[in-house]
Amino acid sequence: GASTVTNTVSQTVSGSGVFRNLLTAPTANFNSVTINNTSSGGVTFLGTSNIAAQPANSFSVSGTLTFTAGKINMSGGASFILGSSISSLGTLSYTAGGFASGSMFGRWFGATTAGTAITANTDPTTVTTRYPFVNSNNAVRSAWLERVTPVAAGGILAVTYTNVDGISPGVLTDAAAILDMKANDRWAISSLGGTP
Repeated sequence: GASTVTNTVSQTVSGSGVFRNLLTAPTANFNSVTINNTSSGGVTFLGTSNIAAQPANSFSVSGTLTFTAGKINMSGGASFILGSSISSLGTLSYTAGGFASGSMFGRWFGATTAGTAITANTDPTTVTTRYPFVNSNNAVRSAWLERVTPVAAGGILAVTYTNVDGISPGVLTDAAAILDMKANDRWAISSLGGTP
């Protein structure tokens, strides 16, 4: 089924059963999820998925994940997965918000999915392989992935964002731009399934 969350107070999605997008042969927990929650706590997902097609300890959306405003917190080391297979990648619809620090967001990649083209000195704007994150002040900290030479297989690539206060000096060059400070935030990339 579909789930739409619109609120100004913190919310939690949990339950003792299994959320399923289909009664028989489910491929994910939800067909679609919309996040529109402007509270400082956002929406927290608790629990473990029992959907065989998805990684253990995850919540998954087979169709569209929409961020209108607000953030998602994942609890207990659970990940949030968009898509249900290498042929059904899911869709991200993005206006604002994202996953909170410490949350893991994974996306299915097809066998030849290259991702978002990364060009020096330019910020990507596509949602094709956007990983939307926000820091503790709700500032956007998204990541984009590009597979330069995709292998002939697909799978799930996940990103975990960690908000670390402060900035550090250092000289970095991005095309013609020379940067002398960087945020202490970190993004870690991992494979959750298949051969992405």
